[in-house]
Amino acid sequence: MAPTQQLLLGAGANPKKTYVDDVFSTFLYKGNATNNHHIQNSVDLTEGGLVWMKDRGSSENHLLVDSEYSFNNSNKYLICNINGGGYSGPVINSFETNGFKLHSNWYANNNNNNYASWSFRKAPGFFDVVTWTGNNGTHRQISHDLGCVPGLILIKCTSTAKDWIVGHREMSATGADSWDEYLQLNENYGPTNDGDIFHDTKPTSTAFTLNNSDKVNLANEDFVAYVFAGGASESATAKSVRFDGSGDALSIPNSSDLEIRNTSATVECWVRFHSHNNHDGIIHNVTNSNWNGGSWILEPVGGYLYFYYLNTNGNHGEIHSEIPIPLGVWVHVAFTKSGNDIKLFQSGQCVASGTLSGPLETVTNPYTIGGQCVGEDCDADISNVRMTVGQVLYTSDFVPSKEPLTTTSQGASASNVKVLCCNNSSVTGSTVTTGTITASSGNPTANDSSPFDDLGGYVFGENSDQNLIKAGSYIGNGNASGTEVYLGWEPTYLIIKSKASGESWRLLDTTRGLAVDKASPTLYPNSSSSEGSSAILDINPTGFKLASTDGATNGSGVTYCYLAIRTAAGTVAKPAAAGTDVFAMDTGGGAVLPSFDSGFPVDWALKKQYAGSGNWLWGSRITGNHYSYPSATHWGGTDSDHRWDSMTGWESDENSGTLSWMWKRTQGFDTVCWRGRDQTGYSVPHSLGKAPEMIILVSHSNTIYRQAGHIGLNGGTNPWNYRLQLNASNATSSSGDYWRSKFISSGGQAPDANYFYLGNAWEGGSINYNNDKMLAMLFASVDGISKCGYYTGNDTSITITTGFQPRFLLIKNISFAYDWVLVDSFRGLNGSGNDPRLYLNEDTAQSAGADYITALDSTSFTASRPFGSNLFNADGHKFIYYAHA
Repeated sequence: MAPTQQLLLGAGANPKKTYVDDVFSTFLYKGNATNNHHIQNSVDLTEGGLVWMKDRGSSENHLLVDSEYSFNNSNKYLICNINGGGYSGPVINSFETNGFKLHSNWYANNNNNNYASWSFRKAPGFFDVVTWTGNNGTHRQISHDLGCVPGLILIKCTSTAKDWIVGHREMSATGADSWDEYLQLNENYGPTNDGDIFHDTKPTSTAFTLNNSDKVNLANEDFVAYVFAGGASESATAKSVRFDGSGDALSIPNSSDLEIRNTSATVECWVRFHSHNNHDGIIHNVTNSNWNGGSWILEPVGGYLYFYYLNTNGNHGEIHSEIPIPLGVWVHVAFTKSGNDIKLFQSGQCVASGTLSGPLETVTNPYTIGGQCVGEDCDADISNVRMTVGQVLYTSDFVPSKEPLTTTSQGASASNVKVLCCNNSSVTGSTVTTGTITASSGNPTANDSSPFDDLGGYVFGENSDQNLIKAGSYIGNGNASGTEVYLGWEPTYLIIKSKASGESWRLLDTTRGLAVDKASPTLYPNSSSSEGSSAILDINPTGFKLASTDGATNGSGVTYCYLAIRTAAGTVAKPAAAGTDVFAMDTGGGAVLPSFDSGFPVDWALKKQYAGSGNWLWGSRITGNHYSYPSATHWGGTDSDHRWDSMTGWESDENSGTLSWMWKRTQGFDTVCWRGRDQTGYSVPHSLGKAPEMIILVSHSNTIYRQAGHIGLNGGTNPWNYRLQLNASNATSSSGDYWRSKFISSGGQAPDANYFYLGNAWEGGSINYNNDKMLAMLFASVDGISKCGYYTGNDTSITITTGFQPRFLLIKNISFAYDWVLVDSFRGLNGSGNDPRLYLNEDTAQSAGADYITALDSTSFTASRPFGSNLFNADGHKFIYYAHA
């Protein structure tokens, strides 16, 4: 354990919670050529760390300043796109508790130039900076304080010209985490195999190993390393078996203990395919095309997960997913059997379900891992195969385990786990098995590669159990419906490098505009080139998907290495101290970025000409310049003025008559974008970290109604059996199909901390139509910040406790057809006098003329019923609301 962690975890001490905002920031700024220009990004860089800077609009170098080399050597700096040593001349004057102060020189502070900066704070589980003087020694250990195994290491000689060296956990050609190859950050070359760099030795949680190469250990020369977390688990069971697609297979003898025909079962593993055949056996008991002695097969067919089966009545059947299994990416796959009900899971999501037409046939064959009965063999790494007989472990969508499986993890009963293998340094080794595992054909090999990251990196967030960095790889497929890379969370920052020569490094982030379905603003760490636009990636709550044919990120059959950093959302985002930290209102300021000021980077916004009858419009950072209309069915369009690359607002040209309401993602708000799957009971992952209490859905591709769910529908009783139209005044509609999951046969399923669920009965076309770009806004209550609630009205006035004084109220009478009413403090909500009202389902100008909210205080609002109006209060009527401080 690193010294900092030991201090924090001392006797009687409460561990300090650390969030992604504390240790990482992408911050955009405009140079002003003044000394001590203070870039305030909320990262305490006095703890030590690195700032990386680049002029976005001109061909200036990438500049790197760190707390160890730079400030201990008269403010020197490094340039990552050339191989020179350290450069003299101050770029940053000082690291501050909330950012850094720039020097007045033009390298990073030219007047009116636009810059991007990325700050990495030294912190266990995230990042470290170390320096040393070379000695030409072999097997040299360089200590670090990361507290976990590194996933990426950047090394630079600071005293003379040498190439930047990049070590990465997925660099090895064998995929064995052997650190036998390296890349160069200042070049677009492919990997080089050289044991004199990292001594072909995997780093540990306390040190990395160097050999005597002059690139990393030249005698009497000085070096610095930037050490990032995301390395592989050091657990003895974080192993896998490599099946090379040429006849390799493992065999487990048949046993009645493995028979599942009359019992429940869970069969699972992690698999990383290097290529796909028509059939890729993972686990099965079929040894010939006639199925003699066999009963079931779990395998991809054409790259999609299938469960094939044979019943005792001689009927064959299949249940299959419509979500492809990517190449070069670790994926958790599983099937469960409960009676005759089968469910298939991929990366924790139920991707297919079905019912057997009868009991399974009795198995008399051995069980095979990796081979296939039709002569097409599995080209994959397989890890942690577990067969649990007599028990269903997964009864809803889940997050796959972050550590190797045991005989009791995920609630398994040790007596029910009959096989747990492919997790050993021996190819036939196991934690438990029924009979002796043998290599029945070919030459499968034990492999150090595994899907598990070192648990020392899981120290962040509200419960100090989340990671922030992932170092991994994937194989491109060369088409616009590209590889989907599972990280377990949404990235905000990505560095990607093709292992093929000639392709530049790519640096992307959501602050500059990495979004869904648009060319991403791109910088090139090996080049001084100004910001380009390429590498279309669709980011999502569990990772990213390649959505273009760009060879720099998605060449067919090409392997890519990446480093990803997690977005600040949900449990890993620093909690807001006040409502103004995450919600703001402002009118347009003309042709300037930002036109709407918020004081924070905006993730989602509404806008409207509130005194006129102009359209409502909303947009989000995650969908870039795409927008849609809350009050209409038309999907919307694109607008180049919809810019999100500001630290203090959004939009670049809007007049003063337009008001914007702006939200930042945190524990009380999230945006989710995904491609429709056209499936009944589709599970949509999210990043809120808690169950959403209000959900608004819209398609950015299709003309459909805007739909909403809320915990207060039906007075709070089974609310997810109901829904509302956002673009209409209709009362609540009852339909369990709207929020249906694959785990229930009727009614809706309430969302949880990881997923919400979509059925198949949406009006006006499917809300989840195949490949449609879907957007959801998720809202939840946070003490002192926001509140999703409901109440039953009376004939006079009613006081509703929120725990804060609302600046924003959205209220809907759900008993009858009344409008969605929006009032706010910017336009006059103050607890006395008339309350100007807008209707979210109408494009009309605001209305006034009545005092609907008759009182506001520090914990509540009071709704009245002037002139017998039923908008805010009516006897026996049910209302839902969303309030924000």
